[in-house]
Amino acid sequence: MLLLVVAVPAFAQVDLSRPDPGIGEGFAQAMAKQFQEHFDIEQERADCLVYEVVELGRAHGYSGTLVEMAEEVRHFCNV
Repeated sequence: MLLLVVAVPAFAQVDLSRPDPGIGEGFAQAMAKQFQEHFDIEQERADCLVYEVVELGRAHGYSGTLVEMAEEVRHFCNV
């Protein structure tokens, strides 16, 4: 008997922890709140998006709104 195990991304555990993005607590909290409201997600995923958006901005420059940038990197945080 052959058993095939397939990983399904929706059920996979993803580590959402990220280091401090280094942009100041107030700004990071404001971004996270914006992401929570826009994507209807919990705090942990919003914090993950903050980090990923800041990293994208540092690497490629800030183009578009923060929400538009979050749309580009949302898959890193399972959003």
